Amino acid sequence: MILGGPIDVFFDTGGFGNFGLGAAWVFSQPTATVPPSLASLAPPVSTGQNQTLTVMYNAPGGYQTLDVLNVLINTYLDGRQACYLAYSRPANTLYIVNDNGDASSLSGKTMDGTGTVGNSQCTVALNGSSAAGSGNTFTLTLNLTFAPSFAGNKVIYAAARDTTQNNSGWQTMGAHGVPPLPATFPMPVSMSPSSGTTAAQTITFTYSDQSNAANLQTVWALINTAIDGRAACYVAYYRPGNQLYLYPDNGDGSQATNITLAGSNTISNSQCTVSAQGSSVQSNGNVLTLPITFKPAFVGFKGVWLAAQTLGAAQTSAWQALGAEVLPGN
Repeated sequence: MILGGPIDVFFDTGGFGNFGLGAAWVFSQPTATVPPSLASLAPPVSTGQNQTLTVMYNAPGGYQTLDVLNVLINTYLDGRQACYLAYSRPANTLYIVNDNGDASSLSGKTMDGTGTVGNSQCTVALNGSSAAGSGNTFTLTLNLTFAPSFAGNKVIYAAARDTTQNNSGWQTMGAHGVPPLPATFPMPVSMSPSSGTTAAQTITFTYSDQSNAANLQTVWALINTAIDGRAACYVAYYRPGNQLYLYPDNGDGSQATNITLAGSNTISNSQCTVSAQGSSVQSNGNVLTLPITFKPAFVGFKGVWLAAQTLGAAQTSAWQALGAEVLPGN
């Protein structure tokens, strides 16, 4: 739903998928004209208490047609307890949504290079931040400092709306780790490379357990626009049997197909193909390397989430956002 306020921040307190979380609502598109879109985030994956993020937006009608540019940083697409920012291009003002996600009480400041805007999750210093357009692109740079209480691996989302109310919809742009990072075992550690832009990639996923890596039973990697197994490239590796499972398009784990991670076997769904040839598992069992080819239809910005489970399903980690993909499609 659309709440009032000077920038028409979009926020919904209803469920998000099957997780029952409030979510910043996906923008509607009221007309058939070409809406603005997201071009890039730099860096796509980062870590630190302080970080400068640069988001580039596309505006088919010229950057002067842009109205509001949004950036939302949180564990999920949720405006509550988030670093949720909105830049009004016509007013050259940066706003931040308060802690409870209420768009009726916003703090804002002209982007004049001085002062800050902030809430309990983050502060943006306008010294080092900027907003500038050229032709059909607009670049928003944010000099961010995150509060220690906002700790963990967060997802960076962005959206844009033009002056005719056309909008991009929320896009999953990247990930940022706010220290102190999770230290509870079992633990997803990293993805290498942390981001990718090609259809064919070899990706290494690393997981850890407190006792030893042989205590890990199952590890997961999910590539999608959200933590949603449907229409995803969603794999699980079962270490005791050296079996790799790929979830089907409907996300039903009971229908997952599997291969032994040896030889030249492949496994596919509509989003990706994973090959046993070129794959590897370190002898201590905590590093999984997979050659993945993404299908042409699985195009656009994606996040990468990892999770791990110990033997006998005794302990299972929370999902952690550790990577990002910009997939080229056709």
